[in-house]
Amino acid sequence: MKKKIVLYILFLGIICLTDCKKHDNEASCSFDHKKWTFIEAGNSSNAISLETNDTIDQIHNNLALDINNDSNMDMELISEREWFLGQSKFNINGRVKTFKNCEILVDTTLQKIIKTVDYHYPDTSFHYTSTIYSKVQTPKILEYGNKIGNNGIWQNDEYGLYFSYSKDKVISINSPYYEFENKYYDGWGNLANKYLGFRIFIEQDTLYGWVKINIKPYNWINIEEISYR
Repeated sequence: MKKKIVLYILFLGIICLTDCKKHDNEASCSFDHKKWTFIEAGNSSNAISLETNDTIDQIHNNLALDINNDSNMDMELISEREWFLGQSKFNINGRVKTFKNCEILVDTTLQKIIKTVDYHYPDTSFHYTSTIYSKVQTPKILEYGNKIGNNGIWQNDEYGLYFSYSKDKVISINSPYYEFENKYYDGWGNLANKYLGFRIFIEQDTLYGWVKINIKPYNWINIEEISYR
């Protein structure tokens, strides 16, 4: 009888220890889950890091990225130059486009719009230039060590890293009226070792990461490294 009681007590002890270990694991998992809800720009510790060193230029002008290798494209970087022959129009831009399950960290900044008007007529002529600024959303420029997490403005769309778009308006060939407008944003221009923050939604989880970018505006965009966790 005593032997049975001892065995029963040992059995209960094993159950208690197992239960404690289970709860400890659950606490540990919970802690780990919270720990991975952010990443620091430029820091690839405890993360998956991809050294790409890909360059987008006027020949190879786009690069689509499947960052977490799940056969779904996450984002695309584009460098574009368009010249309209015989017209004073051009479109030069570098931009990033996100796909279904990917968002990038964006910021609200200002684009510069310069408008020039020339009017010439025998009895009247004038010329003026006006400069205004309007708000536009662009990828947020991150420095090394900046925290990338749930906070901030996250968007799924297409955004300019830099752009210069110009157009003219002439009423007719013989018209004395000429109008020229230039929209300009150079936030990411001539920047080296800056970071673009992104997050990818997969099933019940969210991956946070960064893309290390170097840019020579109107020439090329270099993607040096990508890291996420």
